Amino acid sequence: MDFILDQQSGNSETRRIGFSRSLKRLCKLAKIPYRSPHKIRNGHGVYAVKQAKNIEEFKAYSQNMMHENMQITDSLYGRLSRDDIKAVITAEKNVKSDNREALFNEFIEWLESKK
Repeated sequence: MDFILDQQSGNSETRRIGFSRSLKRLCKLAKIPYRSPHKIRNGHGVYAVKQAKNIEEFKAYSQNMMHENMQITDSLYGRLSRDDIKAVITAEKNVKSDNREALFNEFIEWLESKK
């Protein structure tokens, strides 16, 4: 797997450049657009947080990302998008389907008024 790392030794700048080059080649082999190591880590963090089904899984993802505590993980990757908020709210079983959109819009207005 020589495409993983060009340079395994040397200073951190040399390793960073070697890793970036290898990542570019790996993306090209996979036929996907290149993303920087930072963007890949960020994407992994957002994906992991969204996949966590319980606190234990969230903690495991947090530790895997080498964060000192779960608050760091949550602050960096736990912000819900407007679409995520809508999906959670409209999935509520007790809300009639024709009222879901109105309920969501009211909730967003309330949230924005608290800023």
